[in-house]
Amino acid sequence: MSDKIVRKYLPGKNKQGAHFPGVGLRDLTADDWASIPKGIRKDVDASGFYEVASEGPNKPEPDKGEGKGE
Repeated sequence: MSDKIVRKYLPGKNKQGAHFPGVGLRDLTADDWASIPKGIRKDVDASGFYEVASEGPNKPEPDKGEGKGE
C-alpha cells in the first residue's frame, strides 16, 4: 500500500468541477493511480487537471500510453 502522491490535483484548472469516473478531485496516491483503468489514466493526464508530482529523485513517470488501442 502506497500513500505517495503521484498526481497533484490542480483545482484552478478545473473550475467547472469536471471529473472522471472513479477518480477523486484531490491529489492521487500511487494506489489510487494503480486502481484507475489505463484508458482513463490517459484522459486524466491529458485533462490538465492533474500534474505529475515531483517528489525528489523518485518522481513517478507519466503513463507511457499503456492501453493504446483500447
